[in-house]
Amino acid sequence: MTARHGFVFDECRFTHDGSDRAKSGRHHLARQWFRGQRCTPYEPSPPIPGYACRLGERDVFDGTAGTISREPLEAVGKAVILRSRIGSHIDRLRPWADWNAPGTRHWRPVQYHAGRWRANLEVAGIDAAKDLGLAPQDIPETPFLAEYRNEPD
Repeated sequence: MTARHGFVFDECRFTHDGSDRAKSGRHHLARQWFRGQRCTPYEPSPPIPGYACRLGERDVFDGTAGTISREPLEAVGKAVILRSRIGSHIDRLRPWADWNAPGTRHWRPVQYHAGRWRANLEVAGIDAAKDLGLAPQDIPETPFLAEYRNEPD
């Protein structure tokens, strides 16, 4: 969220190798992941008895419970794709993907903009103002993932 930089793809062509896997149309443009994280606060119930992942000072996970620090929560990847040609291997309905699947301990939902980031934190029981010390004006409504004037290839 606080990273000022990201990737910009302008007038690019996203192609595939013609394989059956590519032709399935289930590939994605990007995923936002946790850097080296072993647990996620966004999914309260992976199939691990007693699972818990809460906000803490350090990133720790013992196989059942752990903590995630502020830094990986705020490290949200950003990408913009402009005036590019998108191949048929990219999922047309969900071009951006979650990191892993709900129910896994590494799951991170797609976060398109700062408002979605804050809403995801709230669902996870983390208050951006109280727990992270961020005021509403500290979270500009900027896009994290965006497309503009792209065409199918």
